[in-house]
Amino acid sequence: DKRMLWTMRFMHKFMKYLFSVNTSLLPLVACRMIRMSSENGCSCDSAMGFVAYGWAALNILQDIEEAYKWAKLCLLLPEILSSPALLPKLTCYFHSFTSFFKEPIQASCDTLRNTHQDLLMVGDVQEAFDASFNHCRQMLFAGIDLVTVDKHCASTTLEMTKFAQVHGNLSTSSHHLVILKLIGSDFTKNPFEAFKGVLTEEIRNEDDLLQHAVSTGKAGVVQAIRFNRLFLAYWFKHYEEAAEMAALYKTRTMMPLIDIYHAFYEGLTA
Repeated sequence: DKRMLWTMRFMHKFMKYLFSVNTSLLPLVACRMIRMSSENGCSCDSAMGFVAYGWAALNILQDIEEAYKWAKLCLLLPEILSSPALLPKLTCYFHSFTSFFKEPIQASCDTLRNTHQDLLMVGDVQEAFDASFNHCRQMLFAGIDLVTVDKHCASTTLEMTKFAQVHGNLSTSSHHLVILKLIGSDFTKNPFEAFKGVLTEEIRNEDDLLQHAVSTGKAGVVQAIRFNRLFLAYWFKHYEEAAEMAALYKTRTMMPLIDIYHAFYEGLTA
């Protein structure tokens, strides 16, 4: 039924905007997609309905078991639908948002590194660099030595610049700054050089980046910066500053990993 296929494709595309604009509507769209899939059969777009339902189970119902079950189910769909090109994107979502609740974060981190290349191979550039950013983020929490993390962050920033992935570079540069501060860098490497001549505003440091993110409504970037500052303040024993950053942080369900670590560090600074 071409009409049903078009409707599923529309809801799939519509979901991308809901993730940024109004996440409260995602469960409604997800349930509608799952119902249509059960009544008319699954299409490639059905997978995103399952992903969104798992997201809702995790972030609204706070049911980790249910979220994990649906996320694992998504990974079976490419084989069922004979659409292997779907697998890298679904793998990226699974290991970026769900797997670490049940599996060692080291395994998730390694998989994201490989998924980045798989996504580039199928032409999904945006998701490829989402996988790269989450890989760099998880490396910090996976116990990997900071010099190695620094190298990965630098190469990710360079590659993002080549592919004109400006938005992804915003959060990556702030995360790279965390690594440089932890290893005591003399800052001969400036993670914000990637924005030179790219944006209308000049971004020379993290304060400029925060101002840009606030003025342009990039809530995810704002929250990433606030968490990074909380993390650094705690480890450098600036506990009052850490408490201030913890109070400013507002949970965003798009980033459950740093939400978890925020709750942990907020508890330590209470």
